[in-house]
Amino acid sequence: MAVELWLRRSMDHLIPANSEAREVMRTIKDDRWVLCEVRNPRNVKHHRKYFALLQAVFPHQSQWPTFKSFQRQMKKALGHGEWVVSGDGKYKDFIEDSISFASMDQDEFEEFYSRALEIILTRILPSVDLDDLNREVADILEGRKAA
Repeated sequence: MAVELWLRRSMDHLIPANSEAREVMRTIKDDRWVLCEVRNPRNVKHHRKYFALLQAVFPHQSQWPTFKSFQRQMKKALGHGEWVVSGDGKYKDFIEDSISFASMDQDEFEEFYSRALEIILTRILPSVDLDDLNREVADILEGRKAA
């Protein structure tokens, strides 16, 4: 039976991070080997920050008419997906991958976000300063500006 536990590191030990994890740890017999998967879970605030970034940029570009098309093109520019070619080789389309919490851990998402910033600042809005963009994103996140 596979169980997901939240653990935290303390010195050179992993200890249960909540009561549910503590209960599961108690069921593991002494000297029994178990396999654990260690991953850095996604930060929901960072996920929201990405969408606030897109919302901040979208009105200032004219290449894509809808927010959805802008989102798709960002994933394409980031190479977050794959090219699919029709059987006859005449048709090629980019199918973007998901950025859901299940498909990317926090480390992968941090890299994705950093590359998105780079693309925005070099290709989409090259005259915009990073600090100005970050302020606008913060304004959206904190409700000082409509998304």
